[in-house]
Amino acid sequence: MGRRENKRPARKALWHRCRAWLPLLAALSLAAGCGEPRPAVAEAGCGPEGWESGDTLVLAADSLPAAGDYRLSFGLRTSATRPYPYRELVVGMRTETCDTAWTDTLVCTLADAQGEPAGSGLSHYQYEFSADTLRLSLRPALRVRIYHLMRLDPLTGVTDVGAALIPL
Repeated sequence: MGRRENKRPARKALWHRCRAWLPLLAALSLAAGCGEPRPAVAEAGCGPEGWESGDTLVLAADSLPAAGDYRLSFGLRTSATRPYPYRELVVGMRTETCDTAWTDTLVCTLADAQGEPAGSGLSHYQYEFSADTLRLSLRPALRVRIYHLMRLDPLTGVTDVGAALIPL
């Protein structure tokens, strides 16, 4: 008959070696999980074909680090290799809370009178626009839907769009 080994001593030794690391692992996992929640951010890439009128960016905020005033910021990135064809971009923003809803139109100037990009960057130009100031509670149940209102569809030259709630 074959010889049967007892693996218990090896397991017991391993447990004693690992047991020393358990308090450190527990502390690290608690520290990582107890940080401040980040303000709401939403980003979307438009792809090489452009931003289609049916593509809606949704910013959702169900909890915030603190109640107070927040700035709703809209950002976008355009490509230098496939330039955006207009000076301005018109964006619709539908903001919904538990008890109210409203729609705003944001006119974003992307180029000066000579057609030079107003954004920062080299191969891509980045823009940020302040859209609204909101007074929010810790659990606002906020939804912001962002879509373009331009006639060109898909809207070429726009590579990325995003939105964020920034504490004031």
